[in-house]
Amino acid sequence: MQGTARETGKGFTLVELLVVIVLLGFVLTLVMPAFSGSVTTLKAREASRQVVRLLQLARTDAITLGKPVNVIVDFERQRIAPSVGVIFHPPQEMHLAAEQAGSEQLSLGFHPDGSASSGSFYLGAPGRRYHYVIEPMTGRVHRETVSDPAS
Repeated sequence: MQGTARETGKGFTLVELLVVIVLLGFVLTLVMPAFSGSVTTLKAREASRQVVRLLQLARTDAITLGKPVNVIVDFERQRIAPSVGVIFHPPQEMHLAAEQAGSEQLSLGFHPDGSASSGSFYLGAPGRRYHYVIEPMTGRVHRETVSDPAS
């Protein structure tokens, strides 16, 4: 006499499938916050690289075009606006901050000889801040990660 699927142990019951689904849901609720944190970190790194590229491009444009290129870092409107090129707006979870409290804007000038006006500012993200410094003699942009005093 042949047995049914239940007697021979073939297949899964509905209860077994539901238990597996509930356990997967539980594991995902534990893993997702860690994953979303890494997504935020990746966004912050990419935004910080975009700022460096924008400033380097402004210097290159000044040299190539043979005329000064100005970049306004607007802390109030949260944007970096070069006189040539695309305006940068940081992602929602990030913010631009002045080196000195109370400053509304920082004007950076890149000159045809490669030099620049000096200046520095911050781009903040949850848990980290990027500090940008423009060297006046060379016009080079330096970026370093600093700890966020708010975290």
